[in-house]
Amino acid sequence: MHRTSSAIALFVFGLCTGPAFAQEPRGTLAVDYANRGAAWANSREYEKAIVDLNEAIRLDPSMDLAFAIRGAVAFKMQDYEQGLKDLNEAIRLNPEQKSAFLNRSQYWLCVRTNYDKALADAKSAVHITPDNPDVYSNRREVWLALGKVDEAISDATQAIKLGTKDPADFVTRGSARARARDWDLAMADLDAALQLDPKNVYALDTRGFVWSQMGEYAKAIADLSIAIAVEQTEARLASRAYDWAALGETDRAIADYTEALKLDPKSVTALNNRSRAWMAKGDYAKAIDDLNEVLRLDSEKLNAWGLRSWLQAVCPDPHVRDGKRAVSDATRLCVLTRWQDPNALMTLAAAYAESGKFEKAVEWQTKALEMARGTESEESHKKYLALYKRNKPFRMKADSKTGAPAETHKPAGDSSDRSR
Repeated sequence: MHRTSSAIALFVFGLCTGPAFAQEPRGTLAVDYANRGAAWANSREYEKAIVDLNEAIRLDPSMDLAFAIRGAVAFKMQDYEQGLKDLNEAIRLNPEQKSAFLNRSQYWLCVRTNYDKALADAKSAVHITPDNPDVYSNRREVWLALGKVDEAISDATQAIKLGTKDPADFVTRGSARARARDWDLAMADLDAALQLDPKNVYALDTRGFVWSQMGEYAKAIADLSIAIAVEQTEARLASRAYDWAALGETDRAIADYTEALKLDPKSVTALNNRSRAWMAKGDYAKAIDDLNEVLRLDSEKLNAWGLRSWLQAVCPDPHVRDGKRAVSDATRLCVLTRWQDPNALMTLAAAYAESGKFEKAVEWQTKALEMARGTESEESHKKYLALYKRNKPFRMKADSKTGAPAETHKPAGDSSDRSR
Protein backbone atom coordinates (compact mmCIF):
# COMPACT_ATOMS: atom_id res chain seq x y z
CA MET A 1 0.00 0.00 0.00
CA HIS A 2 2.70 2.54 -0.71
CA ARG A 3 1.77 5.95 -1.97
CA THR A 4 1.89 7.51 -5.38
CA SER A 5 3.98 10.62 -5.95
CA SER A 6 0.88 12.78 -5.69
CA ALA A 7 0.29 11.51 -2.17
CA ILE A 8 3.79 11.87 -0.78
CA ALA A 9 3.02 15.35 0.52
CA LEU A 10 0.28 13.95 2.71
CA PHE A 11 2.83 11.83 4.50
CA VAL A 12 5.79 14.11 4.99
CA PHE A 13 4.10 16.31 7.56
CA GLY A 14 2.48 13.36 9.26
CA LEU A 15 5.92 12.02 10.08
CA CYS A 16 6.46 14.68 12.72
CA THR A 17 5.16 14.25 16.23
CA GLY A 18 3.04 16.97 17.80
CA PRO A 19 2.87 19.94 15.41
CA ALA A 20 3.79 19.11 11.86
CA PHE A 21 7.02 21.03 12.39
CA ALA A 22 8.89 21.47 15.62
CA GLN A 23 9.85 25.07 16.26
CA GLU A 24 13.16 26.51 17.38
CA PRO A 25 13.40 28.26 20.77
CA ARG A 26 12.84 31.97 20.36
CA GLY A 27 15.95 34.10 20.21
CA THR A 28 16.81 35.53 16.83
CA LEU A 29 14.84 37.12 14.04
CA ALA A 30 15.72 34.17 11.78
CA VAL A 31 14.25 31.76 14.33
CA ASP A 32 11.08 33.87 14.55
CA TYR A 33 10.64 33.65 10.77
CA ALA A 34 11.30 29.91 10.82
CA ASN A 35 8.75 29.39 13.58
CA ARG A 36 6.12 31.44 11.78
CA GLY A 37 6.89 29.53 8.58
CA ALA A 38 6.30 26.28 10.46
CA ALA A 39 3.00 27.65 11.78
CA TRP A 40 1.91 28.62 8.26
CA ALA A 41 2.88 25.17 7.04
CA ASN A 42 0.86 23.51 9.79
CA SER A 43 -2.13 25.62 8.66
CA ARG A 44 -1.52 24.54 5.02
CA GLU A 45 -0.72 28.13 4.04
CA TYR A 46 2.22 26.94 1.99
CA GLU A 47 2.98 30.05 -0.03
CA LYS A 48 3.09 32.16 3.15
CA ALA A 49 5.27 29.48 4.74
CA ILE A 50 7.74 29.69 1.86
CA VAL A 51 8.00 33.50 2.18
CA ASP A 52 8.88 33.26 5.88
CA LEU A 53 11.25 30.33 5.43
CA ASN A 54 13.05 32.12 2.63
CA GLU A 55 13.61 35.05 4.97
CA ALA A 56 14.79 32.78 7.80
CA ILE A 57 17.35 31.19 5.48
CA ARG A 58 18.46 34.61 4.19
CA LEU A 59 19.08 35.74 7.74
CA ASP A 60 20.73 32.47 8.84
CA PRO A 61 21.92 30.23 5.96
CA SER A 62 23.13 27.65 8.52
CA MET A 63 19.67 26.90 10.00
CA ASP A 64 19.17 23.23 9.05
CA LEU A 65 15.60 23.09 10.39
CA ALA A 66 14.51 25.93 8.09
CA PHE A 67 15.84 24.01 5.09
CA ALA A 68 14.15 20.81 6.32
CA ILE A 69 10.80 22.58 6.70
CA ARG A 70 11.09 24.36 3.37
CA GLY A 71 11.97 21.07 1.67
CA ALA A 72 8.85 19.43 3.08
CA VAL A 73 6.70 22.40 2.07
CA ALA A 74 8.13 22.18 -1.44
CA PHE A 75 7.07 18.52 -1.54
CA LYS A 76 3.60 19.61 -0.48
CA MET A 77 3.58 21.96 -3.44
CA GLN A 78 4.94 19.16 -5.65
CA ASP A 79 8.15 21.10 -6.33
CA TYR A 80 10.21 17.95 -5.86
CA GLU A 81 13.45 19.30 -7.31
CA GLN A 82 13.55 22.21 -4.86
CA GLY A 83 12.37 19.98 -2.02
CA LEU A 84 15.19 17.50 -2.58
CA LYS A 85 17.74 20.31 -2.82
CA ASP A 86 16.58 21.74 0.51
CA LEU A 87 16.59 18.37 2.27
CA ASN A 88 20.09 17.65 1.01
CA GLU A 89 21.25 20.99 2.39
CA ALA A 90 19.55 20.34 5.74
CA ILE A 91 21.38 17.02 6.04
CA ARG A 92 24.68 18.60 4.98
CA LEU A 93 24.28 21.22 7.70
CA ASN A 94 23.14 18.67 10.28
CA PRO A 95 23.80 14.97 9.58
CA GLU A 96 21.34 14.11 12.36
CA GLN A 97 18.40 16.06 10.94
CA LYS A 98 15.79 13.31 11.39
CA SER A 99 12.87 14.96 9.60
CA ALA A 100 15.02 15.61 6.54
CA PHE A 101 15.98 11.95 6.34
CA LEU A 102 12.34 10.89 6.77
CA ASN A 103 11.06 13.22 4.08
CA ARG A 104 13.88 12.37 1.69
CA SER A 105 13.18 8.68 2.26
CA GLN A 106 9.60 9.30 1.16
CA TYR A 107 10.86 11.15 -1.90
CA TRP A 108 12.96 8.16 -2.98
CA LEU A 109 10.09 5.81 -2.20
CA CYS A 110 7.20 7.62 -3.84
CA VAL A 111 8.60 9.97 -6.46
CA ARG A 112 11.78 8.45 -7.81
CA THR A 113 11.12 4.79 -6.87
CA ASN A 114 14.66 4.24 -5.67
CA TYR A 115 14.10 1.76 -2.87
CA ASP A 116 17.77 1.38 -1.94
CA LYS A 117 18.12 5.11 -1.27
CA ALA A 118 14.74 5.15 0.49
CA LEU A 119 15.89 2.37 2.79
CA ALA A 120 19.25 4.02 3.48
CA ASP A 121 17.54 7.24 4.55
CA ALA A 122 14.96 5.33 6.59
CA LYS A 123 17.73 3.49 8.43
CA SER A 124 19.51 6.78 9.11
CA ALA A 125 16.35 8.17 10.70
CA VAL A 126 16.05 5.08 12.91
CA HIS A 127 19.69 5.42 13.96
CA ILE A 128 19.22 9.09 14.88
CA THR A 129 16.04 8.66 16.97
CA PRO A 130 15.49 4.97 17.79
CA ASP A 131 12.83 5.85 20.37
CA ASN A 132 10.54 7.63 17.87
CA PRO A 133 7.67 5.57 16.40
CA ASP A 134 7.58 7.64 13.20
CA VAL A 135 10.96 6.38 12.04
CA TYR A 136 9.76 2.77 12.26
CA SER A 137 6.50 3.62 10.51
CA ASN A 138 8.48 5.12 7.67
CA ARG A 139 10.88 2.19 7.38
CA ARG A 140 7.95 -0.23 7.54
CA GLU A 141 6.58 1.34 4.40
CA VAL A 142 9.92 0.95 2.60
CA TRP A 143 10.16 -2.69 3.64
CA LEU A 144 6.69 -3.32 2.19
CA ALA A 145 7.71 -1.72 -1.10
CA LEU A 146 10.71 -4.05 -1.17
CA GLY A 147 8.50 -7.07 -0.47
CA LYS A 148 10.18 -7.66 2.89
CA VAL A 149 7.02 -8.47 4.83
CA ASP A 150 8.66 -9.90 7.97
CA GLU A 151 10.84 -6.82 8.35
CA ALA A 152 7.80 -4.59 7.81
CA ILE A 153 5.86 -6.43 10.50
CA SER A 154 8.80 -6.10 12.89
CA ASP A 155 8.99 -2.33 12.35
CA ALA A 156 5.21 -2.00 12.65
CA THR A 157 5.34 -3.85 15.96
CA GLN A 158 8.13 -1.58 17.23
CA ALA A 159 6.18 1.51 16.17
CA ILE A 160 3.13 0.19 18.03
CA LYS A 161 5.21 -0.40 21.17
CA LEU A 162 6.41 3.19 20.98
CA GLY A 163 2.87 4.57 20.68
CA THR A 164 2.44 5.08 16.94
CA LYS A 165 -0.43 7.18 15.68
CA ASP A 166 -0.13 5.79 12.15
CA PRO A 167 -3.01 3.34 11.47
CA ALA A 168 -0.95 1.70 8.72
CA ASP A 169 1.27 0.09 11.38
CA PHE A 170 -1.75 -1.69 12.84
CA VAL A 171 -3.03 -2.59 9.36
CA THR A 172 0.33 -4.11 8.39
CA ARG A 173 0.46 -6.31 11.45
CA GLY A 174 -3.27 -7.05 11.36
CA SER A 175 -3.03 -8.17 7.74
CA ALA A 176 -0.16 -10.51 8.61
CA ARG A 177 -2.18 -11.99 11.45
CA ALA A 178 -5.15 -12.41 9.12
CA ARG A 179 -2.96 -14.30 6.65
CA ALA A 180 -1.96 -16.57 9.54
CA ARG A 181 -5.69 -17.01 10.30
CA ASP A 182 -5.21 -15.60 13.78
CA TRP A 183 -8.55 -13.85 13.66
CA ASP A 184 -8.72 -12.49 17.21
CA LEU A 185 -5.31 -10.81 17.13
CA ALA A 186 -5.93 -9.56 13.59
CA MET A 187 -9.21 -8.04 14.70
CA ALA A 188 -7.53 -6.32 17.65
CA ASP A 189 -5.02 -4.61 15.35
CA LEU A 190 -7.65 -3.61 12.81
CA ASP A 191 -9.92 -2.23 15.51
CA ALA A 192 -6.99 -0.15 16.75
CA ALA A 193 -6.32 1.16 13.24
CA LEU A 194 -9.94 2.20 12.86
CA GLN A 195 -9.94 3.95 16.21
CA LEU A 196 -7.16 6.13 14.82
CA ASP A 197 -8.86 6.57 11.44
CA PRO A 198 -12.48 5.33 11.22
CA LYS A 199 -12.47 5.62 7.42
CA ASN A 200 -9.14 3.94 6.74
CA VAL A 201 -10.08 1.88 3.70
CA TYR A 202 -7.22 -0.59 4.10
CA ALA A 203 -8.26 -1.41 7.66
CA LEU A 204 -11.90 -1.67 6.57
CA ASP A 205 -10.98 -3.96 3.66
CA THR A 206 -8.95 -6.27 5.86
CA ARG A 207 -11.41 -6.32 8.73
CA GLY A 208 -14.15 -7.07 6.21
CA PHE A 209 -12.10 -10.02 5.01
CA VAL A 210 -11.65 -11.27 8.57
CA TRP A 211 -15.38 -10.94 9.31
CA SER A 212 -16.13 -12.88 6.12
CA GLN A 213 -13.70 -15.65 7.03
CA MET A 214 -15.40 -15.87 10.44
CA GLY A 215 -18.80 -16.23 8.75
CA GLU A 216 -19.93 -12.78 9.92
CA TYR A 217 -21.04 -11.69 6.47
CA ALA A 218 -23.31 -8.85 7.57
CA LYS A 219 -20.43 -7.26 9.51
CA ALA A 220 -18.15 -7.72 6.51
CA ILE A 221 -20.71 -5.93 4.35
CA ALA A 222 -20.94 -3.08 6.86
CA ASP A 223 -17.17 -2.48 6.76
CA LEU A 224 -16.98 -2.75 2.98
CA SER A 225 -19.89 -0.37 2.54
CA ILE A 226 -18.01 2.31 4.49
CA ALA A 227 -14.89 1.69 2.41
CA ILE A 228 -16.88 1.82 -0.84
CA ALA A 229 -18.42 5.13 0.20
CA VAL A 230 -14.87 6.51 0.57
CA GLU A 231 -13.45 4.93 -2.59
CA GLN A 232 -15.29 2.56 -4.89
CA THR A 233 -13.05 -0.13 -6.39
CA GLU A 234 -13.64 -3.34 -8.30
CA ALA A 235 -12.11 -5.44 -5.52
CA ARG A 236 -14.28 -3.93 -2.81
CA LEU A 237 -17.48 -4.34 -4.80
CA ALA A 238 -16.58 -7.92 -5.69
CA SER A 239 -15.81 -8.69 -2.05
CA ARG A 240 -19.13 -7.25 -0.88
CA ALA A 241 -20.90 -9.19 -3.61
CA TYR A 242 -19.33 -12.39 -2.30
CA ASP A 243 -20.67 -11.62 1.17
CA TRP A 244 -24.14 -10.78 -0.18
CA ALA A 245 -24.15 -14.13 -1.96
CA ALA A 246 -23.12 -15.90 1.23
CA LEU A 247 -26.19 -14.38 2.90
CA GLY A 248 -28.40 -15.59 0.06
CA GLU A 249 -28.93 -12.02 -1.23
CA THR A 250 -28.43 -13.05 -4.83
CA ASP A 251 -29.82 -9.94 -6.50
CA ARG A 252 -27.60 -7.67 -4.41
CA ALA A 253 -24.62 -9.89 -5.18
CA ILE A 254 -25.30 -9.64 -8.91
CA ALA A 255 -25.70 -5.87 -8.66
CA ASP A 256 -22.33 -5.48 -6.94
CA TYR A 257 -20.56 -7.84 -9.33
CA THR A 258 -22.05 -5.90 -12.24
CA GLU A 259 -20.82 -2.59 -10.80
CA ALA A 260 -17.40 -4.13 -10.24
CA LEU A 261 -17.27 -5.18 -13.88
CA LYS A 262 -18.06 -1.64 -14.98
CA LEU A 263 -14.86 -0.59 -13.22
CA ASP A 264 -12.87 -3.55 -14.53
CA PRO A 265 -14.54 -5.48 -17.37
CA LYS A 266 -11.67 -7.98 -17.27
CA SER A 267 -12.08 -8.98 -13.64
CA VAL A 268 -12.01 -12.76 -13.76
CA THR A 269 -13.01 -12.96 -10.09
CA ALA A 270 -16.16 -10.88 -10.60
CA LEU A 271 -17.16 -12.75 -13.75
CA ASN A 272 -16.46 -16.15 -12.23
CA ASN A 273 -18.43 -15.43 -9.09
CA ARG A 274 -21.29 -13.71 -10.90
CA SER A 275 -21.76 -16.92 -12.90
CA ARG A 276 -22.57 -18.69 -9.62
CA ALA A 277 -25.01 -15.96 -8.67
CA TRP A 278 -26.78 -16.39 -12.03
CA MET A 279 -26.94 -20.11 -11.28
CA ALA A 280 -28.52 -19.41 -7.92
CA LYS A 281 -31.24 -17.48 -9.75
CA GLY A 282 -31.67 -20.30 -12.24
CA ASP A 283 -30.42 -18.11 -15.12
CA TYR A 284 -28.05 -20.71 -16.51
CA ALA A 285 -27.59 -19.07 -19.91
CA LYS A 286 -26.18 -15.94 -18.28
CA ALA A 287 -23.96 -18.13 -16.11
CA ILE A 288 -22.56 -19.73 -19.27
CA ASP A 289 -22.01 -16.28 -20.81
CA ASP A 290 -19.92 -15.20 -17.83
CA LEU A 291 -17.95 -18.44 -17.85
CA ASN A 292 -17.26 -18.01 -21.56
CA GLU A 293 -15.77 -14.60 -20.83
CA VAL A 294 -13.73 -15.95 -17.91
CA LEU A 295 -12.14 -18.57 -20.14
CA ARG A 296 -11.50 -16.03 -22.88
CA LEU A 297 -9.55 -13.98 -20.35
CA ASP A 298 -7.91 -16.89 -18.52
CA SER A 299 -7.76 -20.16 -20.41
CA GLU A 300 -6.42 -22.04 -17.37
CA LYS A 301 -9.10 -21.07 -14.85
CA LEU A 302 -9.90 -24.53 -13.48
CA ASN A 303 -13.19 -23.81 -11.78
CA ALA A 304 -14.52 -22.09 -14.91
CA TRP A 305 -13.73 -25.15 -17.06
CA GLY A 306 -15.30 -27.36 -14.41
CA LEU A 307 -18.46 -25.35 -13.94
CA ARG A 308 -19.07 -24.73 -17.65
CA SER A 309 -18.65 -28.40 -18.42
CA TRP A 310 -20.86 -29.35 -15.48
CA LEU A 311 -23.63 -27.01 -16.57
CA GLN A 312 -23.45 -28.22 -20.17
CA ALA A 313 -23.70 -31.80 -18.93
CA VAL A 314 -26.29 -31.70 -16.14
CA CYS A 315 -28.19 -28.37 -16.32
CA PRO A 316 -31.96 -28.68 -15.89
CA ASP A 317 -32.40 -26.30 -18.84
CA PRO A 318 -32.12 -28.37 -22.06
CA HIS A 319 -31.17 -25.26 -24.03
CA VAL A 320 -27.97 -25.00 -21.99
CA ARG A 321 -26.98 -28.66 -22.14
CA ASP A 322 -24.50 -29.60 -24.84
CA GLY A 323 -22.90 -33.00 -24.48
CA LYS A 324 -20.22 -32.52 -27.13
CA ARG A 325 -18.98 -29.25 -25.65
CA ALA A 326 -19.26 -30.69 -22.14
CA VAL A 327 -16.92 -33.55 -23.10
CA SER A 328 -14.47 -31.09 -24.70
CA ASP A 329 -14.45 -28.83 -21.64
CA ALA A 330 -14.16 -31.71 -19.20
CA THR A 331 -11.30 -33.23 -21.16
CA ARG A 332 -9.48 -29.89 -21.02
CA LEU A 333 -10.10 -29.80 -17.27
CA CYS A 334 -8.68 -33.29 -16.82
CA VAL A 335 -5.57 -32.33 -18.77
CA LEU A 336 -5.07 -29.24 -16.60
CA THR A 337 -5.45 -31.34 -13.44
CA ARG A 338 -3.19 -34.09 -14.87
CA TRP A 339 -6.05 -36.61 -14.69
CA GLN A 340 -5.56 -36.74 -10.91
CA ASP A 341 -8.68 -34.91 -9.71
CA PRO A 342 -11.66 -37.19 -8.99
CA ASN A 343 -14.10 -34.32 -9.51
CA ALA A 344 -12.63 -33.60 -12.93
CA LEU A 345 -13.11 -37.28 -13.88
CA MET A 346 -16.64 -37.12 -12.44
CA THR A 347 -17.37 -34.12 -14.66
CA LEU A 348 -16.06 -35.97 -17.70
CA ALA A 349 -18.26 -38.95 -16.83
CA ALA A 350 -21.33 -36.67 -16.58
CA ALA A 351 -20.47 -35.16 -19.97
CA TYR A 352 -20.26 -38.59 -21.60
CA ALA A 353 -23.57 -39.54 -20.00
CA GLU A 354 -25.21 -36.42 -21.48
CA SER A 355 -23.79 -37.48 -24.84
CA GLY A 356 -25.38 -40.92 -24.46
CA LYS A 357 -21.99 -42.68 -24.17
CA PHE A 358 -22.75 -44.54 -21.00
CA GLU A 359 -19.89 -47.04 -21.25
CA LYS A 360 -17.46 -44.12 -21.21
CA ALA A 361 -19.45 -42.53 -18.39
CA VAL A 362 -19.18 -45.71 -16.31
CA GLU A 363 -15.45 -46.02 -17.10
CA TRP A 364 -14.57 -42.51 -15.93
CA GLN A 365 -16.97 -42.49 -12.98
CA THR A 366 -15.45 -45.75 -11.76
CA LYS A 367 -12.00 -44.14 -11.85
CA ALA A 368 -13.36 -41.07 -10.07
CA LEU A 369 -14.88 -43.26 -7.36
CA GLU A 370 -11.59 -45.09 -6.79
CA MET A 371 -9.81 -41.76 -6.27
CA ALA A 372 -12.55 -40.56 -3.91
CA ARG A 373 -12.55 -43.56 -1.60
CA GLY A 374 -12.60 -42.47 2.02
CA THR A 375 -13.53 -38.86 1.23
CA GLU A 376 -16.74 -36.94 1.92
CA SER A 377 -17.71 -37.18 -1.74
CA GLU A 378 -17.50 -40.98 -1.98
CA GLU A 379 -21.26 -41.51 -1.64
CA SER A 380 -22.04 -38.93 -4.34
CA HIS A 381 -19.65 -40.69 -6.72
CA LYS A 382 -21.42 -43.99 -6.02
CA LYS A 383 -24.80 -42.45 -6.86
CA TYR A 384 -23.53 -41.12 -10.18
CA LEU A 385 -22.04 -44.49 -11.07
CA ALA A 386 -25.32 -46.25 -10.30
CA LEU A 387 -27.16 -43.84 -12.62
CA TYR A 388 -24.79 -44.38 -15.52
CA LYS A 389 -24.96 -48.15 -15.14
CA ARG A 390 -28.71 -47.79 -15.69
CA ASN A 391 -28.04 -45.68 -18.80
CA LYS A 392 -29.39 -42.54 -17.14
CA PRO A 393 -27.68 -39.14 -17.21
CA PHE A 394 -27.46 -37.05 -14.08
CA ARG A 395 -29.72 -33.99 -13.95
CA MET A 396 -29.16 -31.12 -11.58
CA LYS A 397 -32.48 -30.31 -9.93
CA ALA A 398 -33.55 -26.70 -9.44
CA ASP A 399 -34.91 -25.54 -6.11
CA SER A 400 -38.55 -24.64 -6.58
CA LYS A 401 -38.13 -21.30 -4.77
CA THR A 402 -34.79 -19.98 -5.91
CA GLY A 403 -33.97 -21.94 -9.04
CA ALA A 404 -30.65 -22.80 -7.42
CA PRO A 405 -29.17 -26.27 -7.97
CA ALA A 406 -30.42 -28.61 -5.28
CA GLU A 407 -27.43 -30.90 -5.79
CA THR A 408 -24.67 -29.85 -3.40
CA HIS A 409 -21.77 -31.76 -4.94
CA LYS A 410 -19.52 -29.48 -6.97
CA PRO A 411 -17.53 -30.09 -10.12
CA ALA A 412 -13.74 -29.89 -10.06
CA GLY A 413 -12.32 -26.59 -8.98
CA ASP A 414 -15.71 -25.05 -8.28
CA SER A 415 -15.29 -22.32 -5.70
CA SER A 416 -15.91 -18.65 -5.32
CA ASP A 417 -13.02 -16.27 -4.88
CA ARG A 418 -13.29 -13.40 -2.41
CA SER A 419 -11.31 -10.35 -3.45
CA ARG A 420 -9.28 -8.50 -0.83
